[in-house]
Amino acid sequence: MNIKKTVVKYSRQILGAILVIHLLLAWMYFSDNTQQLTIVNIVLWFIAVPVLLMGFIFALNTWKKSAQNPSSNADKSEENVPPIQPPLSYHLYIQSSVRLPEGSDWLDISNDQQDLTVLSDQLSDIDGMPVLTKPIPDIDHPIRATYDDEVPSDATLRVKTIMQALLHAHSETIFLIAEHLSATLSTENEHNAAIEAHPKWQQHYIVKNTPSATEPALPDSRPSIDLSVFLCLPKEADASILKSVLSEQLYEFTLPTEAFTIDSIIIEDNTPDHESDGSLTDSSGSPDHFINSYLAALSTSDTPKVCMLLIADSQISEDWIALNTVNASSIPTEAGVLLMFYNNAAQKTLLIDDAVYCAMTPANNESVVQKPSHNETWKYAHDLATIREYLLHHRLSADEYNQNNTTNEVNNYDKNVMTDMDIILMSDINPVSQAYDTSTFMALADALLAQQALVNEHHLGHYMPLNPWLKPFIAISLFINHTQSDHTASDFLFLVTKHKPYCVLWHPISP
Repeated sequence: MNIKKTVVKYSRQILGAILVIHLLLAWMYFSDNTQQLTIVNIVLWFIAVPVLLMGFIFALNTWKKSAQNPSSNADKSEENVPPIQPPLSYHLYIQSSVRLPEGSDWLDISNDQQDLTVLSDQLSDIDGMPVLTKPIPDIDHPIRATYDDEVPSDATLRVKTIMQALLHAHSETIFLIAEHLSATLSTENEHNAAIEAHPKWQQHYIVKNTPSATEPALPDSRPSIDLSVFLCLPKEADASILKSVLSEQLYEFTLPTEAFTIDSIIIEDNTPDHESDGSLTDSSGSPDHFINSYLAALSTSDTPKVCMLLIADSQISEDWIALNTVNASSIPTEAGVLLMFYNNAAQKTLLIDDAVYCAMTPANNESVVQKPSHNETWKYAHDLATIREYLLHHRLSADEYNQNNTTNEVNNYDKNVMTDMDIILMSDINPVSQAYDTSTFMALADALLAQQALVNEHHLGHYMPLNPWLKPFIAISLFINHTQSDHTASDFLFLVTKHKPYCVLWHPISP
């Protein structure tokens, strides 16, 4: 408001000075050139121009008064504006592990300053020169084996080693799930075997296990769990071999083979080509659909459901180098993530200790009509604006603060609740190739900084930027890892993953 007053004040003074100078100059000119003092010139220079300048001055005065004294009708209309409705959130328990050349822990990865590129002694470019690569150190020389009289490629072997390392990191959880599924399946098999072996006992068994009208049915102490496994692989790797390896590995963890199915998702030229076993629809071979549809449905299900998503990729192979240009911004590298998603029913059944409870909030504003002319840049800026409004008016508002405040002085809160609040913002954008998106994301950080919060940014899209599945899920995995390792250093932690339909905000919440 002070800026408006200053602008109006100086504008009126300037226009008044121009009016006086104009009249003086016009009078001096025509006093020396009386023969040019016609009716037209008198109307133009002594009436039209001064009236125009006075009109501008009058308009500025009117604008100043309307800004200082808004009408009562405007006040009433503002009071009747409904509050901004927050986007719909989905709640999930998430476990994760990640393997990168920089390490497998957030602190190691974020603090790494070393040059991890090495010259490969096995790969060469079209000129016969050694290729600069960025491998994961402990899988630099995988052991070659034979599967069904077929020698797998280097990419297949490297992806296999990454898969095994990720599975080993979740061995305790997989054993727990296997124990639960084995117990429920053995109970069901015993019941079915008794009925099939003794048909005459079937009616007796049904009557015995049907509660009477006076006896309430006892809840099942071991509810069945629906387990889905998704394996996302590059086209250079042999999917059939790796799918068999994953199935054998899970069986070694005592996970019954009849208790799960494996969906293969093959990434073909940065366009996912999905080979489904029935868990997903044909249009779901993208991280956008997987997050916004599959995980959303999983979180709202009353049935205990667990989803295992394993993504592994290695560009350190002759096939990848033959199809891609190797330069300073696209050095062949490799990475892998494994994420376990549990809905509330599954968490109550399994009681996973180190799972992080997260809210997944798509920035889907149905009131805004998306036009074909709106490009991806416009959509990203609009989604970030929606997320900004959600954070300022809901997640980080004083009302939200009071709801989480355990003291009795609920109504006596500090209006500047975000002052000195330590906030960490993460994204899956690549600052090197997405400079405009980075500047757009900074507007979100600036909105929080304007509330006197302390904001730190981390952009994680430079890890495997050419893999459309690893790019967002590496960021999600590092976000989970950071949440587990940072309990007191920051007040709030947020991650925004960018997708074509709309972006998604991830943030940890209390169970």
